[in-house]
Amino acid sequence: MTTKASADRKVLVGLTHGKDEPENLLIAYLMGVEALRAGKEAMMGLTKDGIEIAAEGFASQVELPGALSITDLHEEYVDAGGRFLVCPVCVARRGPLDTERRSQRPRLCTNTQRGAH
Repeated sequence: MTTKASADRKVLVGLTHGKDEPENLLIAYLMGVEALRAGKEAMMGLTKDGIEIAAEGFASQVELPGALSITDLHEEYVDAGGRFLVCPVCVARRGPLDTERRSQRPRLCTNTQRGAH
């Protein structure tokens, strides 16, 4: 049974966009980073084109002029324990994140890697 106190400690951010919508990426990272700064657990649920952000180096490919650095937010998110839950169906439809990228991203979780972080 989940108590209200434990439920309030977890934040799930859904993301369906990648490079095509950099403002959505920024908002997702801001929500995740702020949750971690507040002492909560944070996980991004990545579906559709949002799975791109689980690839090593992806954040450095996205710029949003006049906004905080997505690369810096990504690093803070990962370093503070933020996790990614990647939709395996979306990966299958778009092509897998290669093994090298997965091995470099220990906080990447898919349905088949539950708890890996």
